Amino acid sequence: MGHENNDNPAQEQQRPISVRGQLEHILAHLPADELSQFVLETAVYDSAFRETFLITFSDLLSEGQREESRYQTRLHKILAQYTNKDGYISHKNAAGLIAAITSLLDTARKATTPTRESIDLSIAVLSIMPELGEKMDDSEEYLYTLMEQTCTVLLECFDALNPEAQQDCLERILGIYAEPAYLDLDLDSFLLVLLKDWARDDKMRQAACLRTQEAMLKGSEDDQWRKSYLIEQTNNLLAYWKSE
Repeated sequence: MGHENNDNPAQEQQRPISVRGQLEHILAHLPADELSQFVLETAVYDSAFRETFLITFSDLLSEGQREESRYQTRLHKILAQYTNKDGYISHKNAAGLIAAITSLLDTARKATTPTRESIDLSIAVLSIMPELGEKMDDSEEYLYTLMEQTCTVLLECFDALNPEAQQDCLERILGIYAEPAYLDLDLDSFLLVLLKDWARDDKMRQAACLRTQEAMLKGSEDDQWRKSYLIEQTNNLLAYWKSE
């Protein structure tokens, strides 16, 4: 596909030098059908471009519904690419896997990505953490880094939500926090930071957090260490909210 060159020196001088300027110049003059064809052809063969494109414009597909399950499916496909025949993710493959997931989270942090999609993707990433902890060689502590990045996206997005959406997000995180696997992997503290912050000025949210803590305590009566740990975390929550 070719385009005519213009040898007019005056027009040559007007063409932009910066990368952004060149992109803007091309987009301003490229016919829409050629741009569409380029996007389609590139997306078929370039998975990174495809994922970024789909996340950025996924609001055109979702019709206001949660996309967490779709993102989980996408993440499991990425996991499969880095998992060997024994179901294990080696040290070498772990680096590539985390880089791929981090790339998705970077897209979620872009201003052009709808907030709802950023949250759904982040919660989908949280949901696969137990599987990563079970399958992956994590001698480099990738899980902690990924958990921190994911929770950072959630923190950045939360204030942009309306009160109803905030409550929904809080309840979804409470559901994840209550799963024993996150405490077992020492990832619960990241989630607790979210809950502490989001419920700081809201008594009803604080009550919801405390109900979850109480339910977890009841489920840990046969595990003295877990019970003591949860009591300590509950006291930390109360002390933090009181100090604020």
